[in-house]
Amino acid sequence: MFTVAVLAFDGVFASALTGVVDLLNLTGVTWNRIHGQPLDQQFKVQIVSRGGNPVRCTNGIRMAVNCSLEQMDQADLVVVPTIGGKIETVLAQEQDALPWLRFLHQGGADLASNCTGAFLLAAAGLLDGREATTHWGFGDQFRRQFPAVNLHADKLVTVDGPVACAGGGMAWGDLG
Repeated sequence: MFTVAVLAFDGVFASALTGVVDLLNLTGVTWNRIHGQPLDQQFKVQIVSRGGNPVRCTNGIRMAVNCSLEQMDQADLVVVPTIGGKIETVLAQEQDALPWLRFLHQGGADLASNCTGAFLLAAAGLLDGREATTHWGFGDQFRRQFPAVNLHADKLVTVDGPVACAGGGMAWGDLG
């Protein structure tokens, strides 16, 4: 079973967070259930936040999490969902997540971001020299902030080695 850490933060786009959690949690489950086969869940998905605290999504929903950054010291995949709030505010608030992202990646975790979640991966220096995408409406801002990233804001999905990015707010389905 693959371990997936999904980063949660105040200002996260709720459907990008819960959608990827649903998709991965049901892999090997729904189809098997429909066909009366034994369940074969493929992913253990953990929603992770600073301090293990609940987060407030952009739509006002408070979301509980499974654990804190400090408790998640290993993962096969780390997913950073869409920043639905002010990007600058989220980047400032999530400074503690940047070394955590680098640590897990150095430990072998693949990385994925959806939409403006790429800003967090870039802020951690994990997209430098790589192809990436983000929401096209934030392309100019992204290029100014992270000139070392080979941004393709016109692409829906980019994959560069162990790093995948999706460009639209609801593109987590394509990313999945």
